[in-house]
Amino acid sequence: FPVTICDNEQKLQERVARNICTECPAFKECYDYSMQFYGLYGIWAGRNRRERHREQRRLGIVTINLIDTLPNLLYNIKQEEFNEEE
Repeated sequence: FPVTICDNEQKLQERVARNICTECPAFKECYDYSMQFYGLYGIWAGRNRRERHREQRRLGIVTINLIDTLPNLLYNIKQEEFNEEE
């Protein structure tokens, strides 16, 4: 969530997602996971990206920046595959 770029629809979709989060048995795990990363899109544990970033800063949580990390992660996976072939 959200899956649209229209502000009114996005707000409605966020509300729906937040309601789902309140009943979700994996809420704690979702919260813990989402607080590790900077750049996750959508609603995680009832919070949107801006709310998570604000809480991460307030709590002094050092996050993993997915935007910077993903290319490096993919490069490392490719290197490991290459080394296994040798």
